[in-house]
Formats: sequence, C-alpha cells, structure tokens
Amino acid sequence: CREVADFLWKQAEEGEIRPAAVIDHFPDEEDQTEIASMFHTEIKLDKDEERKKAFADVFFRMKRDSLDQRTAALEPADLQGLVKLTEERKKLENLHREGLQQLFSES
Repeated sequence: CREVADFLWKQAEEGEIRPAAVIDHFPDEEDQTEIASMFHTEIKLDKDEERKKAFADVFFRMKRDSLDQRTAALEPADLQGLVKLTEERKKLENLHREGLQQLFSES
C-alpha cells in the first residue's frame, strides 16, 4: 500500500494520475489484481466535484499514513531521514492547502 501511495505521489507531482501505469508498475499478477481493486472500488458520487474530493481524501490519507509509518521506522539518529520526511510532509500540506485541482487534467 505504501509503494502504491508513493507511486501515486510521484505521478501527482508530475501533474497527472494514471492508474494503469500504477498497476503496470508491479510485475506480480496478484499485486496487480490487488492494486486494481483499489482503483475499482465503487463509490456512488453524483457530481464530478464529489469524485475529486473523494479521491483527494483517499490520496491524502494514504500519503499521511505512509509518512507516519516511515517516521516511526526512522532510527533516532537519522537526522537526514527526518529532514527528508519533514520536507515531504510540508509538500503534502502545501498540496492539501492548494487543492488537487492541478492534478485533474481537463479532457
């Protein structure tokens, strides 16, 4: 789950979320099936804005959980790792404040 979240995060930073690329990134067929199920969970939302908000909520929760786990796993003396995670957390907070609108390409 953390690797999927990290891959999604990289795509978000590049400006486009591509679920098929995330699935294809994993060579194991069982992993692909599990990851595909994450993207194919049916959520009944009537409006495009509701879908975007739901995606953003899941995205931010996954990324925060990933950062929390990585922070908890840090060695106490790993200041470089702590700085890196702090920078990632700040990027996430800025993205959350600005919204995810820039990630959704106009089709």
